[in-house]
Amino acid sequence: MMLYAVRIWPYLTNLGYTHVMRLDDDSYIYSRIRYNMFEYMRRNDKRYAFRQPVMELNSGGGFYELIDEYIQKQPPGIINQQNLWYYREGNKLLSFYNNFFIADISFFLT
Repeated sequence: MMLYAVRIWPYLTNLGYTHVMRLDDDSYIYSRIRYNMFEYMRRNDKRYAFRQPVMELNSGGGFYELIDEYIQKQPPGIINQQNLWYYREGNKLLSFYNNFFIADISFFLT
């Protein structure tokens, strides 16, 4: 777990990678993707994309404080405020279903 949570990001950066995609072995892509998802993220200044939000009942201690701090540090326009509606309305059980995501590796190093 430590490799994936902490060590993998500097390792991939040292190998020259800038982006990563996760797709669990029990996940499927049912439709053809007709564009380069990594290039789309670069061109549109996207750093993290995920499949869907999910309601979590047992997030670890400090999780929401970490999210609040991250949101406050972002310059205007980086975070789509409409996407934070549930979170801002006090439903802080919202999390990210991460069996599929694409990310700029630097997202995990900041």
